[in-house]
Parts: sequence; C-alpha cells; structure tokens
Amino acid sequence: MKRIPCPAGGVVCDHLKPTTESAIALVDSGTWYRFFRRRVSRPFEVISALELFFQELDFDSHDVALFTAKILQFFTASDERRGGEYEHVSWWDFLDGDRYSDNFQRQLRAVPRTMVAMDPRRGSARSVGTVSMQLILDYADTGVSNDRTMGGPTSEMWIDPWIAHLSGLGVQFHAGMRATALHLDGGALTVAQMAAEACGFDLEVTCQGHPTAPASLRALSAALEGERRMQADTVRGTVSWQFATDINTKGLQVRGRSMQMAVLRGKQQLFSIDAGTGLLRPTFEGWGLIPEGYRVGIDAFVPQGDVLAPGITACDPRIREGDEVLVEGPLAVATGRAMMGADEMLRSKRGVAVRVRKVTKILR
Repeated sequence: MKRIPCPAGGVVCDHLKPTTESAIALVDSGTWYRFFRRRVSRPFEVISALELFFQELDFDSHDVALFTAKILQFFTASDERRGGEYEHVSWWDFLDGDRYSDNFQRQLRAVPRTMVAMDPRRGSARSVGTVSMQLILDYADTGVSNDRTMGGPTSEMWIDPWIAHLSGLGVQFHAGMRATALHLDGGALTVAQMAAEACGFDLEVTCQGHPTAPASLRALSAALEGERRMQADTVRGTVSWQFATDINTKGLQVRGRSMQMAVLRGKQQLFSIDAGTGLLRPTFEGWGLIPEGYRVGIDAFVPQGDVLAPGITACDPRIREGDEVLVEGPLAVATGRAMMGADEMLRSKRGVAVRVRKVTKILR
C-alpha cells in the first residue's frame, strides 16, 4: 500500500486509520465484548493481558491456562524453530486442540478462519501462529501496525488506485478470460485449495513433485486435453514461469543431449538447462534478455567465491531460495543461485546468500 500512489496525492497507506478499541463476538453467541488496547512490552504482560481477556469471555480456567502456555511457547520460539519445526505441524496440533473443552474448540476452529483466513487443522503452525501473534500484539498496542480500518469504500480507497497504478506500469487486465492453469506452491497452493473447498468446486492439481518433472508435465497435458492447442515454445514458457517476463525467442535453439543441454542463438550460449529441474540457468548474455528482476546488489568487492549475506545491499523481493539470480556490484557481476529468500538475505548477518557460478570484473 505504501507503493501505490493516489490520484489526489499521497499513497494508499495514508487511507488506513488506527483503531483505539476492539470487540469480539463468540461463535454461537449474539454477545459481543468490547475492550480497549493496552500496550505491553514483556512476555508476562502478554500472558496477563490474555488471562484478563479470557476472564471477560468466561472461558474454563484449564482451557485458558493451556492456550496461554502455548501462545507463550510460540512467542518465545526462534525463527529457526518456527521454520524448521512448526512449519510441518498444523496450528491445531501445536495448540493440542483436542485437549480443550467443546466450547473452546469451537472458538479455536472459527477464529483463525475469520481473523487469518486459514483452517487451523490444515494451516501450518508457523503461518497461522505468526499472523495470530502479530494480531495479538497489535491488540495490545496502538493499532497502527496490523488492525487498521480503511477510511472509505475499499474500491475507492485501494482497488481503483491500484488498478490505475498497475495500468500505468504496462500491466494488462483480461477481464472475462478463462484461466486454464496456474502455478502455485507452498502456502499459496494451500490457500487456493481452501478457497476452492469453501466455494464448492474442485481444484485439479497436476504438479507431482517439481512443475517440470515428467510426471507433472504428463498430468498437465492430460488436464488440458481438448483446450485450444498452441505452438509449443519451451524456452519462452520456461522463462515466463521462472522469471515472470516475456522474451523474443526467434532464432533460439536448444542443443545438446540429456545432461548437457543449452539454449543458443547462433554460437552464443544464452542459457544452460539444469538436468535435475529442467529450469534455465542464464549466462551473462542470457541475463541481457531478462530486463529486470531477480537481481541481487552487493558492495564494492569482487566475489572470490560465494556471496555472503553481510555483503548484500539490495535484492528483488520476489527472490526465493533456489532461484537463479544475477549479482550486481560496482566492481563485478556474477551469476548464481540464491541460497536464501530475499528477506533473509537482507536480515542475515552470516551465511551464504548466493552460490556463485561465474564472476566477471567490471573494467573501469
């Protein structure tokens, strides 16, 4: 929202208004409870605030004690534990959901759906817990971080400026067109499956392991049987999916055998093909065809090996671990593979951020 300009000046984020008090209505009850925000700064203050809150809602003390202990456990967990352990556990299992009373279980099932838009039995503890903790902390603060309200109709305040901004950047909207395939993975796929279930239609998933694995491609081909056939352009399609851009593939040829395939224009190699994934690894010339994105900025040094996180100055926020990236600095450019996502690259004080494949010095 901070990046979306408004026609009258300012940005969309300026339309958000902080809330000074909140209210909650319980499932199966017409009663709602109003409470004011109170700033907290230490773990025991969070627990005290939760206990007072649950006392107002007249929940069983055993339920309150167990839930509060679990919340404190999540609050004090490290990022490594949340990513390595809680990512693979549902929010329901993390909370020991089956140990609560029937009344409290109804709230546990309902609240994540309304507040976080996720099913506690299917959503990971890391995802649901992180957003839930942000909301809890915001309730105990000024309300300017998460729980704000839009100062007018959503379309007028947010959607219309967003559409205008994207159109100005060259984005084309295709209203009424049928989408036959989408690439989704991880949390995005989970959310899509939940949305499909809620809307009452089937979502066909063709990816089996990796999107370009033979089994995935066969399943996708079978799912699209009968659709309008188009001339296959493997390189263009892979670049579009992998780097979110369109390139002119006229004159490009795929050469080589099995484990050593490459994309060439004449005698110049533009991409090599990863035999394990089927994805493209751009050469410096290949990166010239990709106008923007998937770049990592570094300080004024020439990499003598892999690029470590402390040397990163900027990176495309779309970068995920495993993506091909172009490293750019005042003294050198390099090609390689991201070993961290964008956010982790910028936050980390140690560790390999990019596994470098080739380096070229910039001649002055």
